[in-house]
Amino acid sequence: MQVRRRWTGWMSVIGLVGCLEARKAEAPDTATAEYVDCGDGLLATTESACPEPDPAPEADPERCTGAGAGADLHVPAEYPTIAEAIEAARDGDRICLASGTYEESVHIDGQQITIVGMGATTQLRGTGHQPALTVSGPLSTLDLEHLTLRGSGKRDCDGGAGLRAEDADVVLTDVSVRDFEMTCDDDDLVWGSTGAGIYIRGGSLRLIDTEVVDNAQWGHKGRGAGIALFDTNAWFERVRVQGNVSWSTDALGAGVYAESTRLEVSDSVFSGNELHGAPGASLVAGAALFAMDSTVELHHTDVSDNHIRSSEADLAGGAGLRLQDCDVRLDDVLLQDNTVVLSGLGTAHVYGGVIAASIHTRGSLALTNVELLNNTANVGTSGSIVSILGLGIYVEGDTSPRATVALDHVRFDNNAAWASAIDVGSIHGLGLYVEGVDVEGRHIVAVDNVADARLAVSGGLIGGHTTHVDLDNVIVAGNRMDAPTVAEGLVAAIGALPSSAAPGDGLWLSHADVYNNVIGAQLGDAGLVSAGGSGHVHLSHSNIEAPRTSPVTDWNAAIVAVEGGPDHLQLDHVNVWNLDGIHRAFSVENEGVEVDTMAFDPLYTDTTSDFARDWDLRLQSTSPAIDAGDPTCTDPDGSTCDLGAFGGPLGSW
Repeated sequence: MQVRRRWTGWMSVIGLVGCLEARKAEAPDTATAEYVDCGDGLLATTESACPEPDPAPEADPERCTGAGAGADLHVPAEYPTIAEAIEAARDGDRICLASGTYEESVHIDGQQITIVGMGATTQLRGTGHQPALTVSGPLSTLDLEHLTLRGSGKRDCDGGAGLRAEDADVVLTDVSVRDFEMTCDDDDLVWGSTGAGIYIRGGSLRLIDTEVVDNAQWGHKGRGAGIALFDTNAWFERVRVQGNVSWSTDALGAGVYAESTRLEVSDSVFSGNELHGAPGASLVAGAALFAMDSTVELHHTDVSDNHIRSSEADLAGGAGLRLQDCDVRLDDVLLQDNTVVLSGLGTAHVYGGVIAASIHTRGSLALTNVELLNNTANVGTSGSIVSILGLGIYVEGDTSPRATVALDHVRFDNNAAWASAIDVGSIHGLGLYVEGVDVEGRHIVAVDNVADARLAVSGGLIGGHTTHVDLDNVIVAGNRMDAPTVAEGLVAAIGALPSSAAPGDGLWLSHADVYNNVIGAQLGDAGLVSAGGSGHVHLSHSNIEAPRTSPVTDWNAAIVAVEGGPDHLQLDHVNVWNLDGIHRAFSVENEGVEVDTMAFDPLYTDTTSDFARDWDLRLQSTSPAIDAGDPTCTDPDGSTCDLGAFGGPLGSW
């Protein structure tokens, strides 16, 4: 973030102190001498001896000089108000604002101008219920630089209390948009309270070294307390969207709401944004960002400490991002410390604690170098049905052909979910939950995640159905799942439900290390993988340790359970080790046969830490898993494939 320069007048202060000391030493005897009152408690024998007053600060020469396209108009030196300067301005002119607070609602219509302030000491505050700054007309362009738009009251319903622009091209550089408020109690309005900080419809918006902070909205249908974008092209560069709050029915996108928009974000922060479901709320989603029918790209961006909290809503999703029919690409993104908390008496479902996506008419999701860390979801309601689907990521779709979720170097670390308030709570997919979409992933890590549900849990890495999942080079370690009643596929479940599975659905897992996962349940279908109906399971070149369990009494407590018969289970160089007296390696419906596998300790380099994130699961030089793969498979060094996450063609990571 660019640091704003703040005018403080320190030299004037130093001069004034010196003057005070000098005047004190030379002060005449007021009982006998005449004197002049200079003001501010200063006395002098003559008026000429009084110190010169500080001149009114003019526009900073560094901010408003140089060859421009037009003239420079100075406020207040030449024009008393911004509105008067705008009226006098021609296309290409630059309006230069001195330090100060300007209490006026400014409107630009059809002009192409630049407004330059002096940083944080230049503030524009709107009057009445009007936006502080309105830009309209297809010919309008505005460059706004080095100033603050600050709220001064509540605006009712219609969008944009800070900046409102329609069919215009707007650029904000080193601008703060803060403290704007909107309220809307009219249930008949389609949009309700929208874009308290910034509202853009049509045209384009570019934010550079800018912050949108501490804006708020209340009432009916909150959309984008910080920023609301409609039919817009938008670019954010080094932008901070922070502390924006929505208390609304159907609250969507406290930080940013985007619809039919192309949004590209780089080197930015979404932090501390909050959604609160007001009385009557049914949906709260996308605390940092809600997007629909849009294209969204996030690069080198931090999405952290955003929150959804509601005692009213029965549906919530995406404390970080909620994406509906969007093409989405995340590259080098951290999603950390985001939370969803639902409480109350009704039915409650969390679809995607951190990222929630639905793909019905269009859409794709690609994540590269993405980390989901320390996120939580807690459903504490006492309703009849309580569930969390996809603590990290939830994706569902029904397009034909199916949409694909692409994951490359994605990490799920120390996330936690609770649905233990009542006996019907269930959690499926600590990493991700997918339904009706396919998944292709490589270099995936799921470690130290925790789930606690009263009814059922599944999927330390992945849960779902009606899906084809193909994962290469995977680590699933140190996860813990507790469900006093039922546990299915507790470590890395992928379920193709009998009622909806399609031929070819299931899990293809290659070069995985599954180690030291802990489960607690009285009944269990599978410790690693369960596939139902026509679902397939194909495992290759992997080290799979039996999960550490509390007593599991169900006869089907196998590492891998497949309902579709032996032809639906394929194995290729799989090491299943550390079996106890209860677990069998495999269970195949109607067959009851054991499948021969390797069984040895793979000898990992270091697993001494209490936390899996600190383990080194590379193989020791004496490990029997080295060169134990298919001879036709090679490691990056050209040798036969090792078993585990660091073997195979993609083993260098």
